[in-house]
Amino acid sequence: MKRALVIGAKGQDGSYLSELLLVKGYRVHAVYRPTNPGISVEAYFPSSLQNSGHFLPVTGTASDPVFIQKIIKELSPDEIYYLCSNHELDYSLDNYKKSRAVNLDGLSGALNALAESSNPGRLFYASSSNIFFNTKISPQCENTAHTPGTLYGFFKSAAMSLISMYREKFGIYACSGILYNHESPRRTDYFLPKKIVSAAVAIKLGQNAKLQIGDLAAMRDWGYAGDFVRAMWLMLQAEHARDYVIGTGITRSVEWVVDFVFSELGLNWREHVASSHKLIRTSDARELKADITRIKTDLGWEPEMDFSDVLKLMIRHELDKANI
Repeated sequence: MKRALVIGAKGQDGSYLSELLLVKGYRVHAVYRPTNPGISVEAYFPSSLQNSGHFLPVTGTASDPVFIQKIIKELSPDEIYYLCSNHELDYSLDNYKKSRAVNLDGLSGALNALAESSNPGRLFYASSSNIFFNTKISPQCENTAHTPGTLYGFFKSAAMSLISMYREKFGIYACSGILYNHESPRRTDYFLPKKIVSAAVAIKLGQNAKLQIGDLAAMRDWGYAGDFVRAMWLMLQAEHARDYVIGTGITRSVEWVVDFVFSELGLNWREHVASSHKLIRTSDARELKADITRIKTDLGWEPEMDFSDVLKLMIRHELDKANI
């Protein structure tokens, strides 16, 4: 039985990936950081994972490179998925430290463990389209120059450079997936599509009256998390380690998402949604649109679920929570 170590397992991608790995016959060691000491481990993971005897939660934090290095040496996993992220965009010393610790320092512990192992496993790192934040090129591919413009994008870019150095110097199998926006019912309201869905359902149920939103004209390349984790797994099955852009190649506006969600609920969004200048980012990303030619050619991967169907899943999930 192959062993996988999923670092950042309680997040959206971590849970979908863990489910995929279990279906494929892996034993999954799932590193997660408890956010409330009074909550049991079962509260952090869906029942689909809890009912498997091969899903093994491990308490820890990716911001501690010593812990990451130690657990990799102890478990000697066949595959490592480093999915942790800290989405700090604003510049401050505190944000700098948090973003560096999660996006870069923990990764260094993983890479050191592989470099020192006589039988190293393979590592996938979740990078982000934010490495192209200030680009003037659209769509973006693996050869597009990095122009991060945010702390989050900067440390994702730095992490990719570190992986490349270890790959060349020590010959380890490590690669980065440049992930564009991807959503699911398991997202939190921190992310815009889930915020829109949650607010629209609340309005439909009479629990809320208005949704305040930022730039309705902003464009994004949105996909489905379930498709993206399949790409992650395929990347570690390839003969050679290679970085890939993972997205859809289709951009939609925030207004399109709002209109679709409200229409699905039988609502006229113009009666409930207001654009607030306070929520518009002063320095937002340029058009981030994925060119997925390389991963389609090399690995045969492409997204299977249209984003409209992802939004329907998210709406149905919120209605089910309300017993509607």
